[in-house]
Amino acid sequence: MTVGIMLLTLVRMLLTYGIIHMTVGIMLLTSVRMLLTYGIIHMTLVRMLLTQGIIFMTVGIMLLTLEMNMISLRTANIPKGISPRPWGDEQKKITLLLFKINLNMLKKERYNKVIDYFQEHMPVAETELHYTNPYELLVAVILSAQCTDKRVNLLTPAIFERYPKPEDMALATPEEIFELIRSCSYPNNKSKHLVGMAQMLIEDFKGVVPDDIKELQKLPGVGRKTANVIASVVYEKPAMAVDTHVFRVAARIGLTTNSKTPLDTEKQLVKYFPEELLPIAHHWLILHGRYVCIARKPKCTRCGLKAFCRYYEKEVYSEK
Repeated sequence: MTVGIMLLTLVRMLLTYGIIHMTVGIMLLTSVRMLLTYGIIHMTLVRMLLTQGIIFMTVGIMLLTLEMNMISLRTANIPKGISPRPWGDEQKKITLLLFKINLNMLKKERYNKVIDYFQEHMPVAETELHYTNPYELLVAVILSAQCTDKRVNLLTPAIFERYPKPEDMALATPEEIFELIRSCSYPNNKSKHLVGMAQMLIEDFKGVVPDDIKELQKLPGVGRKTANVIASVVYEKPAMAVDTHVFRVAARIGLTTNSKTPLDTEKQLVKYFPEELLPIAHHWLILHGRYVCIARKPKCTRCGLKAFCRYYEKEVYSEK
């Protein structure tokens, strides 16, 4: 009996040790699987970093080779007794060139993020001016210069009722138009521009608003911004109208760099925005500037662009 009990106790101990070893084995197996998973993730990251590194090294070598060839050609033509420029100057050129390439990459990335944001949160963006035909929009845009769309929309119903066609406005006098737009900014000049615009439409364009930007700018009161608005909104042409909102917002976000004039801003925006998105991109920037990125105190806390906004990064986030 005693021997049997001892054997039974030994069996129990062996079973207990077996269970313990099995538990440890399962834990080790789980750990191995976790390590393998992390290993695969780390290997993937390493491959990505290596690929990017190879790309940058390749570009750098190509640029360096090109610059060395240029130096060799210039050195070969230097007369005896004259020392070539020091390598330091050439090195600065290469560094500057690589820096510019990096800036362009960063700018393209910012444009892509801005486009993705607006396409998701503002898929439909249109002018807030009220109109039913190209003539009415042309009148409204001329009136909107340094004036709010809200104010213009209060004035245009009476104008369109009295002058529904350019032929009707062409017969009016500036004084008559003035009475209808006196609450608008610069009513004297605008009343003259509207009459002159209507008369030229009849005389030179047979009453049809032209779709060509250069032709549009021949009309009194129509500058490049107004011409771009008509071309993009009415005729859906790839034009970028730059008003105060577009100029300000593009600079703040970082879509433009060192832009001094509306034309500079237009050129940079046209360069980076896809052609088919230019008409709606104009409205994206205007509406964002009108309701979020306002002039005096931008509403950065509610802005969905702050994660990649140059102004927020420098002026707001850096102060926290």
